[in-house]
Amino acid sequence: MRITPISIAKLRFFDLLTQKKYRIENQLYIAEGRKLLQEAILTNQPIEYLIVSEGYLQKYQTLPTLNTNLFSCSDAHYKKLSDLSSPEGIMCILPLPKEPLIAPLKPALLVDKIQDPGNLGTLLRTAVWFGFETIYYTENTVDCFSPKAVRSSMGAIFRQQFIQVRSIEDFIKANVDRIICTTVEKGTSIIEAIFPKYPIVWLGNESVGIQEVNMPNSILKVQIPNPNNSFDSLNVSIAGSILMYKIWENNITKMDNC
Repeated sequence: MRITPISIAKLRFFDLLTQKKYRIENQLYIAEGRKLLQEAILTNQPIEYLIVSEGYLQKYQTLPTLNTNLFSCSDAHYKKLSDLSSPEGIMCILPLPKEPLIAPLKPALLVDKIQDPGNLGTLLRTAVWFGFETIYYTENTVDCFSPKAVRSSMGAIFRQQFIQVRSIEDFIKANVDRIICTTVEKGTSIIEAIFPKYPIVWLGNESVGIQEVNMPNSILKVQIPNPNNSFDSLNVSIAGSILMYKIWENNITKMDNC
């Protein structure tokens, strides 16, 4: 591949992609680091641009052979593009994925007003692990394709489909038999719960959780046991991960008993 020194115009363009507005406008997002580049290649992602720092080239000397636009820049310029304090010096720019025309009938997550990109990325990573490859998200949720969320997902984002929920009320009504949410009281223990075959795990805001005004009584509400009564709640990424594991375990048990 031919390496082109990056221009100031291109630097400014790539820097704009750290903002959601410009990611949407240009239909592009950033995936930074060697691990994410490897995962992008492994999952056959269409890489539009590859950007490397001079320090990275001196350290590793070789790059994967890709049919893409390759730019190099000084370490100082690279640090302006990165939100990391000690970046590796390599990032790729990819097109935002298209929403599927028909939502697949598979286990899914519904992320609703989650604000921390680290929490979101951790949930995406766990979701892939347990087979939850469809992600529904509401408008007020942090951008799934922000640099930190992408990085925290460790490449899980390349294996998932993303669908925006325009009306949470309509979505809940249409999928009421599939939706599961956690609650701190008046819920069925996840140890005893019977889960639907194609569940949608509804996870809410880190501080206030799910707004119960939107929650029909017929939705399956579950509790995660708190044997030591240590805290009043769990971090959303931890609670979501426990619930996804329990659903996976439940479905595996059903298959074994068939």
